[in-house]
Amino acid sequence: MDRVSTLLAQFPGPVRLAVFRLKWLAYMALAAGFTVGAVDLIVEPGGRHVIMGWLGAIIFPLGVGAAAVMMVPGASEIALDADGLTLRTTYRARRWTWTDVSDFAVVNDDLIPRLRRIGFDEQRAHRGRFASAVKQFTDSPRWRDIVLTDSYGGLSIEDCVRLLSLWQQRALSESR
Repeated sequence: MDRVSTLLAQFPGPVRLAVFRLKWLAYMALAAGFTVGAVDLIVEPGGRHVIMGWLGAIIFPLGVGAAAVMMVPGASEIALDADGLTLRTTYRARRWTWTDVSDFAVVNDDLIPRLRRIGFDEQRAHRGRFASAVKQFTDSPRWRDIVLTDSYGGLSIEDCVRLLSLWQQRALSESR
């Protein structure tokens, strides 16, 4: 039995899937390395790059802190239950019912072509004339209303999309 089937067997849940902490640990190490490099620019003999050093010494530690917060248990996760899904990012939660979301898919980032993420459409965002016009303008196979920052539960992006889609199908079929 694969991991998606194992998680799906826990329906109606709730099932909580945390961010992939190893990735955030790598981000934290990268930001810490850039911080050290920035400090090195500040103390460099001759001081030719002091301004860049101070800029880096201010900005890069913020990345260390952000990555550290993302790794705290319960800070960033996705929770699935029979009624919907809850996305928690840095302790802020956003909830959708299964009827509010559709079309889970792997989407490519426009800025970094090899970066792939999980995306889905939000039905409640398209109420009203203005929102409908925006939806028609942005409606393409590559675009989704909501794009998640991570793959959750140690699943690959494809498996996470499959889990979300199957969980939604099951929840909607059992609510009828």
